[in-house]
Amino acid sequence: MKLQSPSLVVAFKDLSHFRRQILAHNAIRLLKNSTDANGLSKEEIVTIKLYVSCFFLYIPLNEALRSEQYEQIKTWLPYLKLFHNAIYKLPERAGVHCHVWDIPSLITN
Repeated sequence: MKLQSPSLVVAFKDLSHFRRQILAHNAIRLLKNSTDANGLSKEEIVTIKLYVSCFFLYIPLNEALRSEQYEQIKTWLPYLKLFHNAIYKLPERAGVHCHVWDIPSLITN
């Protein structure tokens, strides 16, 4: 099932105002310095870059996922959809493995 990718604005809309401001600042900086590559849009590239470079994103996201509490995970679902679609567009490389959770099963469970 192909998921419609939300925009970064939609992906961050349910986060706290403080976290949204920091992520928006970082996203704007990254968008200015990114170009489309490997079939990924600028937003998809920034989605991946934010996860690997911005502790205001990956720490609370990983805490929510580890909690296994749907209410904590729910605010991150739009971002996870965008991240999921971006990761699956990356070209395969020998010896490089990436496991991405199945987002549709997270939504339905």
